[in-house]
Amino acid sequence: MASVYNQGVHVDKTEIERLKEIARKAERAGQSLILLPPHRSHIDYVTLQWIFFRLGLSLPLVVAGDNLRIPLLGEFLQGAGAFYIRRAWGDDALYATVVQAYVDILLSKGYNFECFIEGTRSRTGRPCS
Repeated sequence: MASVYNQGVHVDKTEIERLKEIARKAERAGQSLILLPPHRSHIDYVTLQWIFFRLGLSLPLVVAGDNLRIPLLGEFLQGAGAFYIRRAWGDDALYATVVQAYVDILLSKGYNFECFIEGTRSRTGRPCS
């Protein structure tokens, strides 16, 4: 949908119109959109938030790693719709159950989600799996 180049952010207008149509249809039906953009930089989620804002659509909640829960930035991101989850859950069944219940509640209320499934990035910005 959007890609970042050295010259700025370039958006495909046809894809934006398609997104707008799908998002409005989902909103009328009380359904959620789950967005799975690449995570090449922190501009990824900012770009999607801006696009949704400009289209007058409900902003997606951002599923963020708890490493971003730091003073000032963490509070700002949370106020902008981010919620934090641990990157590793191990055998913590209670944590998995609580996160699943929270996500289920938000989805049942029609909130849109933005999640980066490939995980984190390296120090050079390359995606890590």
